[in-house]
Amino acid sequence: PHALVATLRSVLAVEPSPREREKKLRELRVPTLLLAGERDGAAVESTRELEALLPNAKRVVVAGAGHVLNLEKPESFNEALRSFLSGIEDER
Repeated sequence: PHALVATLRSVLAVEPSPREREKKLRELRVPTLLLAGERDGAAVESTRELEALLPNAKRVVVAGAGHVLNLEKPESFNEALRSFLSGIEDER
């Protein structure tokens, strides 16, 4: 619990919002996969915001998953990742 509190206070609490970084985010051209579990409201909203700012973003919301979607829904997580990576390979 102490490590979590330290992380929240020293990293996440001082991290600028995507809107504060809008100019730089819009300039990024790297393919970006944004994943969120549908039961993780904060992640669903933040990935929606990032998708609007990142030119090459693909957003996937995994049904029935919460914050740790890779552990809760590994098949869905892996499929989203495989699909994203194969799309990058196809572009080459």
